[in-house]
Amino acid sequence: MNFYNPWGFLGLVSIPVIILMYILKQKYEEKKVPSLFLWEKALSYSEAYKPWQKLRKNILLFLQLIIAFLLVLILANPYIAGGMSKSGSYIIVLDQSITMQAKDESPNRFEEAKNKIYQMINSLEPSAKISVVVMGKEPYILVNQSTDNNAVIKRIEDVKLLNSGIDLENTESLVKAIYENVKSNIYIFSDKEIKFTDLNSNLIKIGKNYENCGITLLSHSKEEKQIAALVRVKNFGTQMNDFTVSLYGDEKLIDIKRVQLQANEEKNVFFTGISREVNILKAQIDVEDILEVDNTMYDVVYEDAKEKVLLLTNQNVFLEQILSLLPQVELYKGDLDNIENLQGYYLYIFDGLIPDSIPEDGHILVFNPPVSNPLINVENDIEVTSIYSSGGALLEFIDQIKFDIAVTKKMSTPSWGQVVLNSEETPLIIAGERGEQKVIVCGFDLHQTDLPLRTEFPIFIYNTIKWFIPEKIHNLEKVAAGDTIEFQISPESKEVSIVKPGGEFEKLAPPFPVQPYNNTNEIGIYTLRQKGEKIDSFHYFAVNPVVEWDFNSNNTVDNEENIEEISQANDLMIETNKNLKNIFLMILLLFIAVEWWVFVRGN
Repeated sequence: MNFYNPWGFLGLVSIPVIILMYILKQKYEEKKVPSLFLWEKALSYSEAYKPWQKLRKNILLFLQLIIAFLLVLILANPYIAGGMSKSGSYIIVLDQSITMQAKDESPNRFEEAKNKIYQMINSLEPSAKISVVVMGKEPYILVNQSTDNNAVIKRIEDVKLLNSGIDLENTESLVKAIYENVKSNIYIFSDKEIKFTDLNSNLIKIGKNYENCGITLLSHSKEEKQIAALVRVKNFGTQMNDFTVSLYGDEKLIDIKRVQLQANEEKNVFFTGISREVNILKAQIDVEDILEVDNTMYDVVYEDAKEKVLLLTNQNVFLEQILSLLPQVELYKGDLDNIENLQGYYLYIFDGLIPDSIPEDGHILVFNPPVSNPLINVENDIEVTSIYSSGGALLEFIDQIKFDIAVTKKMSTPSWGQVVLNSEETPLIIAGERGEQKVIVCGFDLHQTDLPLRTEFPIFIYNTIKWFIPEKIHNLEKVAAGDTIEFQISPESKEVSIVKPGGEFEKLAPPFPVQPYNNTNEIGIYTLRQKGEKIDSFHYFAVNPVVEWDFNSNNTVDNEENIEEISQANDLMIETNKNLKNIFLMILLLFIAVEWWVFVRGN
């Protein structure tokens, strides 16, 4: 037996004090005598007044000595040491990823991990410092060096399960930052084979069964008069399994197919003859396994993105030819004699001119802006000596852009813009967002450069149009739970909101621009709503669970005996100290009750 507070044994001084009080206690009885002749006999009892007398047997004395000793033990806080080493500081890592939803533990692995953590915390030495790191897609420090066990437990109770995976690298960085500040014992509570590269840690493996089947992919292709769907299913377990795969279109059953999978086998299941009128596909497998969330997957059938683009130029064949080849562009050429009060286009491209009244219902792309314009501060032509890239999406796939340029307009970077291509003398390309309107300004005339003759030119134009008009119109295809989405919002939108699968409403804008959206843990169909002055638009996108390809990686066991051995080994690793304080407290209360009973009976 060990003691958290050995100083509590100072209370043992109370035992000789109790004994001394009994020795000094005046013990006499009142006697009635019939005659003074018997005084001498009564006088013999006056010996009880002597302070130092022989200690007589007294059951109350022994009971009170036992009670005093028990009080001292309780103050010393006794415990029986477990298998866990004592360090005074502990870092607990809690896995909140999708596989912790598995129900081979009751009610699931996540709650079982929490229960083991509570047990560990409650048996740590007093004043132990506890840190908790939550390991998910975006790991974070939940508690840092707290000595309040109850507060730590309360914070852990509030942690929720996710439908996403884990970021092991960032988790280790957080743990390492805490460890470098205070050397600590590290305990990881997870169902995965996790080991930090630079830190010694103890893995507390959660989970007993790894038999699971799931959907790993749902996709579709459009044919002339129908849609074909592909559902990919996988058996992550070690035993053969067969089940049905159902496909729904707009919540109506389309077809059911049966599939049989051997251990760790994956198969494709095809569905054809689906109506082109279907907007939302849902695949579902009918199987009883430990993880339910991966038994359903969604897919949205998008219309091909094609937007109206107005080009205003004086015989710029380079732009006309390349724009006409892009599949997402429906190109129109404007009348240079009528450039005011333009409207009705998704993107306006001005080459060598800018109208006094800039269109507000579409995005803007400008080449060779005039000196006098309402969009950006421009000065006369200047020569440039060197060109260098500032990076970004517009120059994606171009390692190092190089071209010769005769002259370019000298521009000042506005508050809404960022320099994409720069020189020593002036910015060459500026891009940004003016509220809900995207704008790119190229200070040079393409005819004054050899850029159209270089291989970088089609890549640059492709990336530019893609920035304005994504290939998938709202950048919403193949979204996994926990992903961050950057919505492509129409310039006409005055209000933007999201309706989640459960019906919850979230307002995204105003203010504009719309910020990246990452509240995507819920599985199902989301609705992006854009409210304009004249019309509202609705677009659907699917959020599916993260595919755990390594669900049973390093988890395969041969038989139930091995499972039991692994479980016992994990329990031994975190075998916590057994605190005896409450046991001795119950014994103390029992002796107090006995002492009171003896005292009452004696009187």
